[in-house]
Amino acid sequence: MSELHIAEIPFADGRIRYRYARQLSPDGTRWLRHGLFQAFHPNGPWPRPALT
Repeated sequence: MSELHIAEIPFADGRIRYRYARQLSPDGTRWLRHGLFQAFHPNGPWPRPALT
């Protein structure tokens, strides 16, 4: 298994907008997203739907 890398995409002001883990494809030509993808809002986390 290849090594996981954490990618963080910032807003213009430098705070984190997106965060996710990725690993290099077996042939080494592209990144593959792996696991949880997180999105952040400037005023806090994105609203989540209520669990019923």
